[in-house]
Amino acid sequence: LTLKLFRKVDIRNINLNIALDPFRKEDLGKGKEYTQTMDGVSYHVHELSFALFPTKTGAVEIPPATIDLDILTRTDRRPDPFPHFFDDSLLFGNRFQAEHKTLRTNPLALKVQALPETGKPANFSNLVGQFSTSATLNKNEVEVGDSVTLSVTISGKGNANDIPEPKPDTQAEFKVYPDQPEFKQDIEGNK
Repeated sequence: LTLKLFRKVDIRNINLNIALDPFRKEDLGKGKEYTQTMDGVSYHVHELSFALFPTKTGAVEIPPATIDLDILTRTDRRPDPFPHFFDDSLLFGNRFQAEHKTLRTNPLALKVQALPETGKPANFSNLVGQFSTSATLNKNEVEVGDSVTLSVTISGKGNANDIPEPKPDTQAEFKVYPDQPEFKQDIEGNK
């Protein structure tokens, strides 16, 4: 989901509100600001992008986003004795008037299909994407009572927050201590 605000006026106090039930939202980096010309008119653009993961199937709706902001217009109460020296200052009578506005997007209707049942592995955990797994031991030989560290790395592209914690089948041959998994997420383009 990408939201863009095109403007030709000065604004302050921008506040975006959007309820994204029934979706899990991931930010796709910081917001962007740039200039874009459309039909010969130059606009200042504010852009925010999110990755949305539906949490239910069927007809769902992305509700309207609301943007609260203040539009600034310049008012001159008294003539400025130094018009070119203090052009944008609040000195010598230059004042700005703020008009509060609330803007709304249109809602977006989606049909979310269930994941296919055909070909689904028996232990499928709703992980969608392309992933690879590797594992290493810090020692190849140990004595009874010694500890060994098994490091499991899962990497790839997809809904990585849904990766389940690996649970090795030790068949009661090892005592397993809980660990704190590390999670690293990189954003490439809009993925």
